Amino acid sequence: MPKKITPEFEGKTAQKAEAADAQVTRATRATKATRAARATKATRAARATKATR
Repeated sequence: MPKKITPEFEGKTAQKAEAADAQVTRATRATKATRAARATKATRAARATKATR
């Protein structure tokens, strides 16, 4: 038999889900930023080596 979810508990669950979602978004953003930084670093390095040749 399923338990009846009390309204206060329901709100908490929604909050938890939202927090988890925000965390995922933040993590994705961080990863994207890291990737972009790495790409720029690589391009700069390539340009520098080209210039010195």
